[in-house]
Amino acid sequence: MFNNKLKKIMVGAVIITSIAGSVSVDAVATQFQYAYVDSNEFTKIASCSKATDKSSIAVDLYDIYKADGSESNYKKIKARFRSNGSNVLDNKNEVTLRKDKNSVYKLKSEYRRPGVCINFRAMGNDPALDCKISGQFDVDTN
Repeated sequence: MFNNKLKKIMVGAVIITSIAGSVSVDAVATQFQYAYVDSNEFTKIASCSKATDKSSIAVDLYDIYKADGSESNYKKIKARFRSNGSNVLDNKNEVTLRKDKNSVYKLKSEYRRPGVCINFRAMGNDPALDCKISGQFDVDTN
């Protein structure tokens, strides 16, 4: 009887272990809401660590608000993506993100491995207008 219970426990443990081992993380993303963006310098918006070796990152910019959080007709911001101070984008140092658009960018090969932390920084498009943004930053996209 003890042997039978032990066998059931062992079989259950094997099943649970195999299920847990087959679960994988496909993407690492973070959402940001009303994140402040300075109009004169790049401001840190979000950071994510890669979980896969996928070759691209993406930003889906849902909305751009006035600095006080009210609605605006602002349409774009400037963005930079860095890891330990170095540019991670392939052939680009700075990009323009547009409201209501999912923007995808290729990473340099050395920044495609799991564990690499990528920082998203933004700056207002007009030097006189600070703003706030909402959206999603995904570091594991193809």
